[in-house]
This record gives sequence, C-alpha cells and structure tokens, in this order.
Amino acid sequence: HGGDNGLSYFFGLLFVTFPIGFLGAALFVLATELTLGTYFEHQMCCTALWWSTYFLVQLVAGYLQWFIAVPMAWGAVRKRLLSPGNDVKTHAP
Repeated sequence: HGGDNGLSYFFGLLFVTFPIGFLGAALFVLATELTLGTYFEHQMCCTALWWSTYFLVQLVAGYLQWFIAVPMAWGAVRKRLLSPGNDVKTHAP
C-alpha cells in the first residue's frame, strides 16, 4: 500500500490544528481501530475514503479550536484585563 505517501498530509493537518488536532486524530484512529479492527484499518489506511474522513475530522477540530475556543478564550482574557478593578491602562484608538 501507500507506505509513507500520506505522512506529510497527516502531520500537516496535525500542525495546523495543534493542539486539538491531536485529540481529533487520536479519536479518529481509535474509532477506526474499534470499528474496523487492525487488519481492515491497515487495508484502508491509504484509501481516499480514509483520508477524506480524516480530513473532515481535522477540519471540525480546527474549526472548533480557531473559531470557537480561541475567540472565547481571548474574549475572557480581554474582559478580565479591561475590568474596572484591573490596573492595566489601555488606549483605545
């Protein structure tokens, strides 16, 4: 089968979705292992269906991280920094 053909794709998606991408990848591999078993997972690991599904898992993980979790965290930090009891002075343009 494909061997190392998909490693750059696999790790590239992990990189852009770090750190939540590791959780998505682990859950995807675990689900594949539990549903298909080791033999079928190795037979399927380089097929278009496997890579497409992996891409969708990482896409969802990346969306949740960069467009939900990070803005919420930034808003919480910003709210805390700009609270009336805080001594941090900011200059709004």
